[in-house]
Amino acid sequence: MKIKRILLGVAIGIVAVVGGIWVLIPTLGNVQPTLYRGQTLDYWTAQVNAIDVTASNQANAILNAEIIPRLTDEMFHDTNDSKIRMALIDTLNSLPGILIYYRAAPERRSGAAYDWGGFGPAAKGAIPALMQAVQSDDSAVHKAALKSLGAIHSEPEVVIPFLTKYLDDDTLDDEAATALGNFGSLARPVVPKIIPLLHAADDDAQVAAAEALKKIDPAAYTNATKTPYYVSGGSTPAAMNKSTANIKLIKQGEFDAEVVQSPLPVVVDFYATWCGPCKRLSPMLDELAGTLTNKIKFVKINVDEAPNLSQRFGIQAIPTLIFFKNGKVADKLIGLPSKDTLKTRLDSLAGPGSPAKNSG
Repeated sequence: MKIKRILLGVAIGIVAVVGGIWVLIPTLGNVQPTLYRGQTLDYWTAQVNAIDVTASNQANAILNAEIIPRLTDEMFHDTNDSKIRMALIDTLNSLPGILIYYRAAPERRSGAAYDWGGFGPAAKGAIPALMQAVQSDDSAVHKAALKSLGAIHSEPEVVIPFLTKYLDDDTLDDEAATALGNFGSLARPVVPKIIPLLHAADDDAQVAAAEALKKIDPAAYTNATKTPYYVSGGSTPAAMNKSTANIKLIKQGEFDAEVVQSPLPVVVDFYATWCGPCKRLSPMLDELAGTLTNKIKFVKINVDEAPNLSQRFGIQAIPTLIFFKNGKVADKLIGLPSKDTLKTRLDSLAGPGSPAKNSG
């Protein structure tokens, strides 16, 4: 009899625990969509462009009066995740048969930035907030905000120059190119800035640039992918095949003496005169080299004239910068880096107490 009571108590306890867990699951999770006037965001997205003028006008009014303010607040201020709640979710999710879906604060902020894009041009009132988000320190919203600026594709006189700046950002160049592509021919002045991304080290940037160019200027895309190209700014082909005050042009046979046996760290720029990104890198590297005189030696090699060296160091894309220290490879940069990235890597090669001077 006593054993029966114990077993009954255990059974009741198990039922209570299981029941409590199933009650907690919907409470702890946060995958339920936010409703506006009792309808989901997808509903209002469809209504904004509805053929029914009355329905469209109502949706636009709600978009500007309720949806944009709420998404703005969420994008900038949704930062709190209860530690107790998160710990409880992790514990319960470790149990068999239980899966609680929960979006953490960074994902929620990114989602808010992304949601605007679904409304297209109707959400142009959100452009200032999205631009502010891209410029903020919150990396969680940067890409989503750029996507939405492209999806809204309004106010081109303001947004296109803004997006263009981020083509030089290694972490955001693909999103910026994609967003610019949505502006079509209006973004044609930016084509010379997009073309170099076709040869970026990052595959996503290459794909984004190709798709953007097809939308903006198909002829420019065809020319860029079939013939050698040059972009505005940077060195001319003739200048690239000459030494400068800061960077020495060397031949294949001079490599060991100039690089491997050098007492100073050495940066080797592998380039070609037909390479657009190389053309843009050349003056930037020369400028930074001038700030590191007697700390780093800079040389450059034309890959078309040095096939053995290209094979020796596995050069498969240009520009490629290889950093040598004590005759050995210490670092490598493939593609066109941002000036800040290049400066950081040069400072690291130069060692403590030898930062490259900020030359603007």
